[in-house]
Amino acid sequence: MLFFSESIFEAVPQFSLQLFIILLRFKTPTTLQIMGLVTSLLTLSIAHIKKYIDNHVGKDLEIKDQIFYLAKYYPIFALNATFRIASATIAFLFMRSYTL
Repeated sequence: MLFFSESIFEAVPQFSLQLFIILLRFKTPTTLQIMGLVTSLLTLSIAHIKKYIDNHVGKDLEIKDQIFYLAKYYPIFALNATFRIASATIAFLFMRSYTL
């Protein structure tokens, strides 16, 4: 549960802010910015996949099965999270003065 709350309260704002800064400046992102985006997306996706596995498959899985499910569901959850956060970030970017 702690990992899930960390992903929501830390990874989502970090990913959104880094993406906002990259899109606002419209320059090639630095290596540090790319690493920040990737680690935020990893943290966010893995937390959501673990919660999904706990609710739909079961909590008592071996490590091998957990890794299998993480690899199986990672593309779906990563693309979903990227789309949701990027959509909100782009909306904030284009309508900066009207969003808050």
